[in-house]
Amino acid sequence: MRSKAALLALLAAGCGGRLARPEAAVPLAYRDAPGQVRRWRVEDVLRGKIALGGMAQLVVVTLRGTVTETVEAVRPDGWTRLRVRFAFEPPDFNGLPMPDSGEPREAVVRFLRSPSGETRSADGERATGDALAWAGRILGGVAPALPPAAVRPGESWSAAQALPLAGGSLAGTSRASLAGFESAGGRRCAVIAEEGDLSLAAPPPGGAVTAFRLTYAGRSRFDPAGGRLVDAARQGTLRLTARRGRTPVEALVRFASTLTPAP
Repeated sequence: MRSKAALLALLAAGCGGRLARPEAAVPLAYRDAPGQVRRWRVEDVLRGKIALGGMAQLVVVTLRGTVTETVEAVRPDGWTRLRVRFAFEPPDFNGLPMPDSGEPREAVVRFLRSPSGETRSADGERATGDALAWAGRILGGVAPALPPAAVRPGESWSAAQALPLAGGSLAGTSRASLAGFESAGGRRCAVIAEEGDLSLAAPPPGGAVTAFRLTYAGRSRFDPAGGRLVDAARQGTLRLTARRGRTPVEALVRFASTLTPAP
């Protein structure tokens, strides 16, 4: 009994004289209001091997730009209609600036986002909206998956994800957990660790894409009080087999991206 009392006294001393209480569950959800504008700086570096017609080339492509998110409306069911502008600088290819090809480097799409971060295209913009919303969410971490209910550090959640692809579809799962809290910009931010995958569920007609596998992992910092994303970092691997006309295409690319607040 004496040894048990001594152990309890030691534990109490290590907890500041009292037993530690479990940290309260914290709700993590987007809180949007019409007219809000948020802006981030994004950098994405892709390294890998791309083969066209069996001729392989090692590539390093660096993309830099901004993502500007404007809240146009908040629906009664809590979903937000967003206007998102993607603007990119001329990319670097293998360490050298790529010449201007005349291709547009800006795109504006509208899509819907739930309080828990689920995204889908707004009406009438399915092809472009789905692709850019997916790229922003998965590759850039623009909309990390949030839990459906309040969580404590160490607790996890998951969600199925799907994306149309040129008449076919991709499917996978995102898995996330609350890793803890950090201070950022004077605010207490939740650190969300997330990983996931996407694979070819239904090939597009005509054999345009015959194999697709994407895996990714990263972390995001989210402000629970403000209901907004602060910053994010992602890395992952993409494997792709496709055809460009009659030419077979194979790619194995690793990417690393950062998303930081922009003025």
